[in-house]
Amino acid sequence: MDRRKLLQLAAASLVLASRHSMSNERQSVSFLNWDSYIGPSTLRDFEAETGVAVNYGLFADNFELFAKVRTTPGQYDLITPSNMLVEIMIQADLLAPIDKTKLGNWDNIDPAFRNPVFDPDRKFSVPYTHGALAIGYRRSAISKPPVSWAEVFSADRYSGKLAIPNDSIIVMQLALKALGVGVNGWCEKSLAEAERMLTLLKPNLLAFTTSNGQDLLLAGEADIVVEQDGPLKQAMLEDDDLDIIYPEEGTLIWEDVLCILGDSQNTDNTHLLIDYLLNADVAAAVAENIDYTMSNTGALAKRAGISDKPVNACGLKRITTHDEYGRFPGQEVFADVEKRWLRIKLS
Repeated sequence: MDRRKLLQLAAASLVLASRHSMSNERQSVSFLNWDSYIGPSTLRDFEAETGVAVNYGLFADNFELFAKVRTTPGQYDLITPSNMLVEIMIQADLLAPIDKTKLGNWDNIDPAFRNPVFDPDRKFSVPYTHGALAIGYRRSAISKPPVSWAEVFSADRYSGKLAIPNDSIIVMQLALKALGVGVNGWCEKSLAEAERMLTLLKPNLLAFTTSNGQDLLLAGEADIVVEQDGPLKQAMLEDDDLDIIYPEEGTLIWEDVLCILGDSQNTDNTHLLIDYLLNADVAAAVAENIDYTMSNTGALAKRAGISDKPVNACGLKRITTHDEYGRFPGQEVFADVEKRWLRIKLS
């Protein structure tokens, strides 16, 4: 997610009102999705089975998705935003409610994902994929791997070996977790302590990464990295000297979800497509292709029986009581974090 660009637009979005259409249902659905986030024949199969055409488009990040929704009202029906953008769009009244009576495959959703803090009782979103921040390391190089975020951010413990994301929000949230206040503990005192911790760490870092921590591990350039768990587990399939840790105090988790836009002209057919994607066989085929962690227990069970690959290369990350979704705290906090991050990078 390009959070800086996304959050520059967030405040403006909150004054928008959704335009709920009263026009007749069209026999089509316009679906805006991440690249490579669907099975190769999923949409063709849906069209053949239902007679409903799918107009399919792609976006590169949540900022681009948000911009398309804002600048082309009424053009799209179904989108796959990440949880923080969902929270922003709910506040802006840009999403249509989910009618669970139209989702016969709802029971395939993992119960752990049915009542998230960013969308209680799933009123506006349907789980699709999820992941978490984790620690990847090379066993032969790290004799005593960390068990907590506090150890990871210890100033000189992994000097010259550690790479962390070049992402102000993610790193600050994990630093707050290390301080014991949680990823949404955005008070001034905690932010100041997190900035001091990261300022001490910075001279000892090997690199800031751009979603490529797993590549640094595979290339032998880094011995320990902070990265999304999916890419790390993919790397583990290539190199059996690599391992992954979820710290004992929990971690930052994320979801990409299915949402219906409030100005959709095709809510019935959009629900039909969502329900199709929740079908265990369909979701299993999607999971086989995209190798992201699905929130669909039916799909996981199917894959266990039909594939010689791991049930999911990313694994099923169990959401624990210590794991936390990042919440949207407002523009002022994010502007403050950006200033702190610049000072850290320049230190």
